[in-house]
Amino acid sequence: NEKYPEAIKVFSKLYDEFGRDQRYKGQIAACRQAIKWQNVAARQLIQIEPVDFNSPASEYAPILIDKTQLLFSSDRAESIGSETYAWTGSDYSDLFIYNLDTKQVVPFLGPFNSEHNEGSATLNSDRSEIVFTRCYEDLDLQDDLSDDNCKLYYSRQEQGQWTEPMMLPFQEQGVNYMHPVFFRSDSFMIFASDDPGGFGGYDLYGVVRTNTGWERPFIFDQRINTPGHELFPTADHDTLYFSSDYIAGMGGLDIFKTYRTTQGPWSRPQNLTAPINSGADDFGLIILESPTGKNRFYKGYFSSSRSSGKGGDDIYLFTMQPDTSYREDIRLDHDKQSDYIYYLAVQVVALVREDVSNPQSPVIARKPLKDAKIWIDDGSGPVMVQLDEQGRFLKEIQLDKSYQMLAEAKDYFSSKKTFSTLEMDDDPEEPVKTFNLKIEMEPIIRGTELILSDIYYDFNASYIREDAMPTLDRLADLLSQNPTLHIRLGAHTDCRGDDAFNLALSARRAEAAVQYLISKGVRSERLSAKGYGESRPIVRCACAECTEEQHQKNRRTTFEVL
Repeated sequence: NEKYPEAIKVFSKLYDEFGRDQRYKGQIAACRQAIKWQNVAARQLIQIEPVDFNSPASEYAPILIDKTQLLFSSDRAESIGSETYAWTGSDYSDLFIYNLDTKQVVPFLGPFNSEHNEGSATLNSDRSEIVFTRCYEDLDLQDDLSDDNCKLYYSRQEQGQWTEPMMLPFQEQGVNYMHPVFFRSDSFMIFASDDPGGFGGYDLYGVVRTNTGWERPFIFDQRINTPGHELFPTADHDTLYFSSDYIAGMGGLDIFKTYRTTQGPWSRPQNLTAPINSGADDFGLIILESPTGKNRFYKGYFSSSRSSGKGGDDIYLFTMQPDTSYREDIRLDHDKQSDYIYYLAVQVVALVREDVSNPQSPVIARKPLKDAKIWIDDGSGPVMVQLDEQGRFLKEIQLDKSYQMLAEAKDYFSSKKTFSTLEMDDDPEEPVKTFNLKIEMEPIIRGTELILSDIYYDFNASYIREDAMPTLDRLADLLSQNPTLHIRLGAHTDCRGDDAFNLALSARRAEAAVQYLISKGVRSERLSAKGYGESRPIVRCACAECTEEQHQKNRRTTFEVL
């Protein structure tokens, strides 16, 4: 409701009366930040106005087809679906086109609109391909899609006609996929999904298209994704815009922007602030013009549920004069330490592998591990924290500290994580900031050999080479974190040489690994050694015909939990 001064009073009272809960303190800082942004917005040359084709229904997620046509989503009365959508209480939505010259709105012609929900879309660079969102609800479908979910559909133009939309192949049943955007090229697409292996709510994912098809999607890191919802990604050259309801802002969904840094990761998301953002949901921003000089205007569209529209979600046109004094205007007072609140949000998850019996098969999901025990130590001693149903906890943290975390769970390897604020400074542009961290836990599969990579031996030798020590050091650390585990070290040779010699050589190599671990403080009774010689090759080939690479794969050191 943007009643920030009143909200500060309420949150202050709650903070005093209910155990000085730090979350109220964070809300107070967020309200102060929103007031400052509003004050700055009042001094900027920014014009925002609802477009004339809004209706009492919802209009949202515009994209530009060309200089005269705007494609958008709406559940207005002209949409095809005759049912009421339970999520919104309105008609089903379809794709429409607004002609900027004739001022007319018509349905998007082609095999797109249906009895289902059609929503946000993206077009490739020459407008010959489209990916859009289609959502189903309570329908008995015959195309192996029996759940009530949103999926991404693809169509292309052939001889001037759009092909029948097909669901993109990488999507899983029971998971929502929506809000696609081609980013910087036609071979890379970003979208939102509530995949259970994500960080919580909806997250942003990327997927690459090669000459042979679409690869497996990958999730963006926690610089962008949070335990909340990240939705409606859009692109302007190398800048990615998206909305989040978790990062501190004006309220509801706020629009943020980020870009790839020269070092590779995404930059810290920057809030677009008022008047683009408001206390309502703000999302789906597109840029029509970018500044090339001081006197050039920004111009574009975005969607919002703010009360100044005609009803539901509406599309707004904005034009703005870049203001070089803007960053100085929003600096906060430095004499109030309470203006800076920092949180550490941690989720403990279990890795789910494609083959549950093979701990080295690909990870296909990450599920919350609510029964884990986790200790956090800021230097004053470890303290156990309570996890919620999603395996999460939230803790206020201080600058100039290092936080050590240890997570334990039955039938999982314990996992350590360190988070440091030693080199961080207060950020006047972001007085409330949450750092998101995920602790991944690997299930213990007893009796299964795990290969220790990068352990090599000199020819006919069994001593531990210097380049093998880091791998064994990590194993020693794993055993230190899991003091009740007993393991067997195994060594294998390739097929060259006498069987008896190889068996003896592998036994010496396994024992050398055991002795190295003992030298690192692991108790000897927790360790055993076994040489297998050439009896268990990974790569089976006629010995004289094996390549050197195949021989190398067969020469390996392993361990298994007993």
